[in-house]
Amino acid sequence: MTNVIEFNSLSTAKPTAPAPYAFPPGLVGELAEALNSSAVKQIREVALVAALGFVAGVAGRAFLVRGVGLNIYIALLAESGVGKAGVGNGINKLFNSCAHYPASNDFRGPLFASGQGLAKYLPEHPSIVTIVEEVGDLASRMTNLNANSSDKMLKTLLKAVFTACCRDGRSEAIAYSQKGDYVPSITAPALTLACEGTPGEFWKAVREDNIKEGFMQRFMIIMYNGGHVFTNRERKDIPNELVEKLGNLIATAASLQMKESVTPVDIKFTKEASDRLDKFDDDIVRYLQSLPKDSIDVIWSRAAAKVMKIAGLIAVGCTDFSGITFALGHPNGKVGEPVITLEILEGAIDFVNRETSGVIAEFKDGNVGNGNVEQKRIKLVCKTMVRYMNKSDNELTKADYEQRKKGLIDYGYIANACAKTATFTENVKDGAAKALKETLIILVDSGAIEKVEKTGLKKQSITYNILDRNYIEQRATD
Repeated sequence: MTNVIEFNSLSTAKPTAPAPYAFPPGLVGELAEALNSSAVKQIREVALVAALGFVAGVAGRAFLVRGVGLNIYIALLAESGVGKAGVGNGINKLFNSCAHYPASNDFRGPLFASGQGLAKYLPEHPSIVTIVEEVGDLASRMTNLNANSSDKMLKTLLKAVFTACCRDGRSEAIAYSQKGDYVPSITAPALTLACEGTPGEFWKAVREDNIKEGFMQRFMIIMYNGGHVFTNRERKDIPNELVEKLGNLIATAASLQMKESVTPVDIKFTKEASDRLDKFDDDIVRYLQSLPKDSIDVIWSRAAAKVMKIAGLIAVGCTDFSGITFALGHPNGKVGEPVITLEILEGAIDFVNRETSGVIAEFKDGNVGNGNVEQKRIKLVCKTMVRYMNKSDNELTKADYEQRKKGLIDYGYIANACAKTATFTENVKDGAAKALKETLIILVDSGAIEKVEKTGLKKQSITYNILDRNYIEQRATD
């Protein structure tokens, strides 16, 4: 990817039969190959997600690339029954093979049912990989317009700890109960989520405003679009020499960090790789500057950060950590220094280009949220608002006229125009009124409108203040 034209082609590309992901060089690729050989169902995407998740869980806090940790949120999406459970099974298989290394269990996170559970676990285990089965359920909890306090707290925590994994990073203390319970501040927490789920359930839970708030861009979404594969009847164990390499990485990562103390190793770049990353980053910025406001292609904004993390994980896997001895919890001798080469970086760029363009294609094909239904509802509400704003004074009631002078629109006005239309009455599970309120919440979350309950006017009702007229007009014509 070197120019805007390539970004444009990638942002809409969705091959019907994409080639399987290539395995990278070094430990990540070796792990993926071994997991694929030992899997009941051999799907390369599954093995690759498991390998990346494992290495990120172990190395996420111990190594930095341009000051940023190597923790990732990564999800494999595939239809039921094809073997997507191999993500969790593969990671557990790697941990089980390394059980004789004392520190290995320190990097193995449990399943979290709540924000409070994660809050209590992370301070004592600040570098872990957690397996998330049926990631659509997690996404639904994170994006639910009526989420409970526990789910809201989990979302806040997942956002906070993701960005706090960096040099001098600390997650802020977060209160999570009226009793004064709180998550203490954590030094450079490295939480990795290795997820799997079905595309239908995952994309149904996501809305466009989740992109605007930045939560979903933290995830790398790897999609397997192939069909069922034959059972692998010649499964192989994880080779002993590979287990030894895992042990060396685990020992190195453990020695570089304590709960409240971490001395991470900086991953270096060759000059060619550094220049290529800078150019990739600059190309993205130029492309983003060319986009209209609220374009879904803003998903590209985190591509360079993803490339750094993937390249960093591959570079760590290409480093020899054997022969290092340890004393008092710190390396007694020089830790192997990972280096990102141009080859590693190009592989990471290809990986992220494919991941990002695939996600954007899901949005543009109407597969996200309730698909076209949700978008039609937003469009109808915005059209109603535009018509209201453009009406002449004598077309409005006195009450509506007084409200419009203050930039307000009455909920009743919107409901009268929208609630009885087919857009809000067809394919609705809990009634048109609830569907309308959820549509308005989406617009509130986007920053286009805000809910106003006390207007100071004679007519006392729920109204909405139109904050971003340009956005409303654009969505009315989408």
